[in-house]
Amino acid sequence: MNDEQVKIVRGFLKEKIKENLSDIEKDILDTADEILKEPFDYNSASVRVNFNYVKYEIVKWVKDMQPQAQWKTQLTPQEVKDNLRIQLAYLYNKYLEQSNG
Repeated sequence: MNDEQVKIVRGFLKEKIKENLSDIEKDILDTADEILKEPFDYNSASVRVNFNYVKYEIVKWVKDMQPQAQWKTQLTPQEVKDNLRIQLAYLYNKYLEQSNG
């Protein structure tokens, strides 16, 4: 997901859902905000990555999708940002599934 796609997802949710955000909707917006933050805040973004992984069990999903992926404890700033983009796509798909459920 590139920055323009992140802005579209974020804008869609902000317009559609002005109040009474569900947990997943709030987390999608928080994740998008983290991606778009200028300047990029590595520490804050790393906290968001870990929060999403734990709350939504994204690690299991990513490992299932990419069993050959290498896991390391220290990510570069670009890897953290890329990770947030993957998480945003995952959360948005999960949101769509719940909405259409």
